[in-house]
Amino acid sequence: TGNDGDEYLLEEEAGQEADNGDASLQEDAKAGDAAAGGDPELDSIESKIKEVEQEAEKLMSLQAKQKELLAAPAGDGAGGNSEELDSRSIHIGNLDFATKPDDLQQLFLPCGTVNRVTILRDKFTNKPKGFAYLEFSDPASVEVSLALDGSLVHNRAIKVQPKRTNVPSFMRGGGRGGSRRPVRGRGMR
Repeated sequence: TGNDGDEYLLEEEAGQEADNGDASLQEDAKAGDAAAGGDPELDSIESKIKEVEQEAEKLMSLQAKQKELLAAPAGDGAGGNSEELDSRSIHIGNLDFATKPDDLQQLFLPCGTVNRVTILRDKFTNKPKGFAYLEFSDPASVEVSLALDGSLVHNRAIKVQPKRTNVPSFMRGGGRGGSRRPVRGRGMR
């Protein structure tokens, strides 16, 4: 029973220390409140902290809105998946380097509404590569535009083909690692 008494004394001492700690914390808080009301420098720092916190909240809400916009599916043909875009696009080859997007838009306007004309350029010299992509608003326009294959633009016969969907090499097989055929050595014939 001697051990039980020691434990009881330790518990009482811990309770008294906790009471003293609470009282000292309350006194510190009262002193801090009194000092906060009288120090203009501390008040300005606190107001700046509040401003920064408000700006942080605004930024967080803007970032959340931006994530929602990026995650939302594109509506009226402005974006969408690449296969759907490719089904509405054509590849135009053998273009003269002087061809402008307006020239192609005027040529393909009878086929349907043209959303975008992209003439590819070399990234170092900025010279045209001699081919372009043209996106229509509907897939039926692609079939109509294929009739313009061989038309003359700046005295050159253009090549019009439906745009193919690019499939990465790791999806179609092969790629890194080559083929999986067994290799024959020199001694085997």
